[in-house]
Amino acid sequence: MLSIFSSPLRADESTLTASQTSQPNFASDGTFGIQLWLIEDQSFFEKWNKAAEAIQIPSVNTAKRGIPINPIVIFTGLGASKSGIADVNYDVLVTKPDGSTLADENNLNCWVGLPAPKPKQLQLCVEQLGIRIGPQDPSGNYTVSVIVKDNITGKRLSAFQHFVVQ
Repeated sequence: MLSIFSSPLRADESTLTASQTSQPNFASDGTFGIQLWLIEDQSFFEKWNKAAEAIQIPSVNTAKRGIPINPIVIFTGLGASKSGIADVNYDVLVTKPDGSTLADENNLNCWVGLPAPKPKQLQLCVEQLGIRIGPQDPSGNYTVSVIVKDNITGKRLSAFQHFVVQ
């Protein structure tokens, strides 16, 4: 079962720090960077919006049947129009252990029609995908892949993350 929802906008700067790494859930191109995480703790969204200091990302790599997990995209370094507005969306592909598609959602709102965040400020994409593994879904290794598209600069970044269902 899939659900798509929007997270409340964050008014202040996050104190998480962008990282340069070769991990598959991180990608960057110049100042534009993304991080893909899988979380189960739904209170993360409220904590993100209230954080005055660094917060931990409660990442998971195992999904429990019937309990939703969310692939979240954290980004920095967006392009902006002459009026300072960003236009970034993203695609999410979730594949089952046999390679078939569990979910294929395109053009989710990452940061569309909003003022571009300050340089080096990390922000959470506005729209999130929820994944719930049901009793009929197979056990094994699943893959979540994202492509984040900055429509102002033309840059595209991709990242992936795996999770296990037992």
